[in-house]
Amino acid sequence: MKNKEKYLTNFSEAKRKEATQKYNIIKPFILGKQSLSSISKSKGIALSTLYRRNKLYKEQGLTGLIHNTRVDKG
Repeated sequence: MKNKEKYLTNFSEAKRKEATQKYNIIKPFILGKQSLSSISKSKGIALSTLYRRNKLYKEQGLTGLIHNTRVDKG
């Protein structure tokens, strides 16, 4: 979906739920209540993954947290 506007309604309920779960993990950081390092340790998620998710959320909102399926994937 590169270069296309992404709307939550374009995605399945499962994809929207997955994005919401990812958001809920980084939400304490966004609200300034917890560091990404602390979240990484407590959730067992790589710090680089959390930085990437935060960046995607800041740039694209919730739709940025939806994993795009590769076009060339069989």
